[in-house]
Amino acid sequence: MAKEVKKKSVPKKQNSQNQSLYLILCIVFTLVGVITVYKMKWFGDDIFITLKYVENFLAGNGLVYNIGERVEGYTDFLWAMILAFFQWLKFDPVESANTIGILSYLVILILFGRVSFLLNKKFLHRYYLPFTLIALALNYDFAVWGTSGLETAFYAMLLSGAFVIYFFSSMPRKKRLLLSGLALCLAVMTRPDAMLFVLYANALLFFRNLVLRLKFKELFTEQLILASATILIYIPYFIWRYQYYGFIFPNTYYDKLGYEVFFSRGFLYLWLYVKCHFTTILFFLFIPVLVKSFSSMKETKYKQLLDVIMNRDQSAFYAAVFGVLAYLILFVAKVGGDFMYARFVVPCIPFIYFVIEYSVNTLVKKKSVPVIFIVILLLSFPETSIRKQMFMKEKDGREVSEEITGVTDERYVYKYQYILDNDKKIGKLMEPYFRGLDVKILVKGGQACFAYYGKFKYCQEYHGLTDTLIAHSEVKVRGGKVGHEKNATIEYLEQKGVNFVFRRGPFKQQQYRFVQFNLTPTIGERAEILSYDRNLIRQLKERFGTNFLYTDFELYLDEYIRKELPVKSKEELKKDYEEFKAYYFLHNADKARESIFLDRINS
Repeated sequence: MAKEVKKKSVPKKQNSQNQSLYLILCIVFTLVGVITVYKMKWFGDDIFITLKYVENFLAGNGLVYNIGERVEGYTDFLWAMILAFFQWLKFDPVESANTIGILSYLVILILFGRVSFLLNKKFLHRYYLPFTLIALALNYDFAVWGTSGLETAFYAMLLSGAFVIYFFSSMPRKKRLLLSGLALCLAVMTRPDAMLFVLYANALLFFRNLVLRLKFKELFTEQLILASATILIYIPYFIWRYQYYGFIFPNTYYDKLGYEVFFSRGFLYLWLYVKCHFTTILFFLFIPVLVKSFSSMKETKYKQLLDVIMNRDQSAFYAAVFGVLAYLILFVAKVGGDFMYARFVVPCIPFIYFVIEYSVNTLVKKKSVPVIFIVILLLSFPETSIRKQMFMKEKDGREVSEEITGVTDERYVYKYQYILDNDKKIGKLMEPYFRGLDVKILVKGGQACFAYYGKFKYCQEYHGLTDTLIAHSEVKVRGGKVGHEKNATIEYLEQKGVNFVFRRGPFKQQQYRFVQFNLTPTIGERAEILSYDRNLIRQLKERFGTNFLYTDFELYLDEYIRKELPVKSKEELKKDYEEFKAYYFLHNADKARESIFLDRINS
């Protein structure tokens, strides 16, 4: 009897030891992941477009980029509202964004540590790894997008939360449906592409309940519970935003050609991810799992489906498989991917590793599973090495990050090449001089931070994110940088009266267009004048004094009229007049000088 008791107690002791080891591994690699994200934290330029909306919203000017223009130039409404809340509490919005990103990253690791435990609980009398958690903690790009200021990690957390709540929580079924539906609703208010997951989840639930042959009332009730958050929260929000902005989709959808198909570029974007993170290809182990699951069964197809649906782990596995495929093909590949490397893949990374974990566990003998996982996890180190070098090129004897078919390593660019703290500093130096002035500046790529801290009265975004006319213009030939294929023309900018563009290549070469703002004895900013407003120029001269170097265009015209006009042919004079008109006469009431040109041209 004593021996029998001893035999029964050994597995329990071993099980307890393995669970303790499992928990230790979860804690250690969660800390590794969070510390990595914190050390790698950064912020990109794009968040400052959202932050300008937040600033105007808190100032009572509406959810707009430029006061008086209702253009939905953001796609992260819920994220903007969260940042607005923390800014209202006097927290720095950039730091708030990165802190929430890190916390979202932490929650995802915890969620999938729990999933791995539940997935393999029956095997924990053997040594077992929290594979998905460790893989996420070691994934370089999952860490990159833990911060950045953008909503990426928060969005991924909401999708992960919906999945884990529905499949792996112990809550009553109706509560699971309600909360997972709420998480999906919040996800679609964070990024519109989550609507694909909302539709997918509702379709899966409907299919499940049809297979289970639920009565209509019960089937309808379950669908209603899952969709209740969407009905009660998202639909009223959608009605408001449609009335407020006037379009079904955000302006960015039209600007980035979301309505078109660009699979060639989209699959290239996905290939760039797989090329570095090559263990991702193990996701396709779901195919032999599928074959094994259905070929080994002798029951009818209905019974096979019923068995899958009633098995929590299997149903979660297939939901993850087809959810990832649907999202990557119907959204990411379809729209052509993104110019930011890996950003659109990040929401799927937890599900990809979950599928790999389940597949290996299903196809490999249990004793070999930990060894296989260790090998896969060790491969994350060469993956990271390849990834870090992927965008690096040698230029003028030093390494720099360059684009690959329009895709960039955003973190490297803004961390080491184009440091936004410099833009912040210069913007803050500019702000007192431009405060209260009726000025319009052009915001080109990478200048949203500068515009945000400069607090200029009107900012024209060059690629059309905040401009409906540019966003709805045509692109005849695709192939440029995704999301940057539409641009403002110089004619449009002149017609709109945009005054300055800072620190970018000139639109035109005339010397009278260039100005210099000396902000401190060691810091100066060069700009091109696109539209000359003499009242604005005079005000800036008063504020800057001798630190504002420019060509007084009225004096320039007088000199031109005195010396050049008498000797110019009519064709030459007409060409110069059209240039001067776009630059000066359209924006200033100066009939006296203009009539001199017109009289000579019409004589």
